[in-house]
Amino acid sequence: NNAEGQLGAGDLAKHGAPVRVQTQTRFTSLSAGAGGGVCGPTQDAAVLCWGIPLGEASAEDATVENAQPSPPATLPAERYRALSVGNGFACVRNARGDVRCWGDANAGQAVDSPGFEHVVFLSLGVTYIF
Repeated sequence: NNAEGQLGAGDLAKHGAPVRVQTQTRFTSLSAGAGGGVCGPTQDAAVLCWGIPLGEASAEDATVENAQPSPPATLPAERYRALSVGNGFACVRNARGDVRCWGDANAGQAVDSPGFEHVVFLSLGVTYIF
């Protein structure tokens, strides 16, 4: 099923065989959440996501535009080292060890902070391991 564009094929059609993600960008890893969102840090330490936009309510919100990798709109552009996607939310860790999370906040995963829509910035002086 590719109803949310989670295959990254540039469409919402079903594919019976593996398809190439529609980008020339190279990823260092990928993380897929139960909610249909997929994200990955790139070789140049950016983050690209596709599938259901994290924080959207349902598959009805998916569009063909979501089926191609693009940077999350609410995530500041900087270099990221680690990433993990959950069910409707994601978190990244930057080179300084700070963590940013965005998406649904229905279970306290992310909290609104000034200047960011559904992004929380954590800097607690602890090491985060993903």
